[in-house]
Amino acid sequence: MYKRQAIYTKTADGLTITCSEVYANSQAIYVTMQFKSDKPFPETETGAESGTPVIDLDMTGGVDFNSEASPVIDGQVEGKFLDDNTYACIFRYDLAEAAKDYTEYNEKYNEMTQQVLDEMGITLDALDDETDEGYALLEEYINKVSERGGAYQKYIKDIEIPDTFNLHLDITKVRGLEADYEWSEADEEKYGTDAGYYKYEGDWNFDIPVTVDDSQTEVLELNDTNEAGIGLRSVIRTPYELTVNELYEDGSDSDCFMVALDANGNKLPYNDSAGNCNNFTIQDRDISTVDIYILDYTQYMDELKGPDNYNNNENKPEGQKWSDLLDPVSYTHLTLPTNSRV
Repeated sequence: MYKRQAIYTKTADGLTITCSEVYANSQAIYVTMQFKSDKPFPETETGAESGTPVIDLDMTGGVDFNSEASPVIDGQVEGKFLDDNTYACIFRYDLAEAAKDYTEYNEKYNEMTQQVLDEMGITLDALDDETDEGYALLEEYINKVSERGGAYQKYIKDIEIPDTFNLHLDITKVRGLEADYEWSEADEEKYGTDAGYYKYEGDWNFDIPVTVDDSQTEVLELNDTNEAGIGLRSVIRTPYELTVNELYEDGSDSDCFMVALDANGNKLPYNDSAGNCNNFTIQDRDISTVDIYILDYTQYMDELKGPDNYNNNENKPEGQKWSDLLDPVSYTHLTLPTNSRV
């Protein structure tokens, strides 16, 4: 595994940010970051699921081989405090997403949504009508677009990722959620989305050389769908994560949600920085087998999700495991042997 070790440091607002170790494969770039404050960090809330301090970054950036990629970056990070003045984390940049060309997809998708509006005999303004009739039109519109939208993924084109390139990061704000903060409407009116957060503001920008190493990346091409036209295109495994790419045929319903279970039947956590439900973190998990489920989005949110289902399935009796709940309602279910414990 190739890791570039160099040190890039910037200071603003009493906070020094250092980017050091960099590892990249064709799916993501991982940058080790350290935040050193002149004064001790305030007491910081920890996430209910992650158990790590709630810290996030306001940032933009991109790669120099695709100037058309969205500059917006999800700044959620997971790390720990090394001492009262020092926080360390690993930042993940979604390289696979940055290496996609959406030009033709956007054109075709916009044509399709306009066609749906024409078929319904309405304009976009009608979808903003906050009446029972307006809500019914909106639901009909969403259902029609979902039935057709998945097939348009074929118009998203992959851009070849060079072996070496530069990653640019521009951090403008570092926020931490104050411990034991109690939300109030007055705070939200006064501070907006910063309510409850302490923050550092400045300009920490970095240009970081990246070398891609795919020596430990495994790709399983599937390209298989069920009778409903819903299935899996591929599964990609790296030392840190598992990415499952869906496949939708023309006319299939793309309003879906994905769940993956490890060999113990417990939910693999989503990679928060990926911002979608098809990328899973796999460290410290037994993934000798992985069960992948594609489910109806609404049914999952309303009936299936819940922390009581996610964990401890290896100790639950048959018939009460989470897989027993998912099996009868999934659009498609695939068990993959990965022959690995990460």
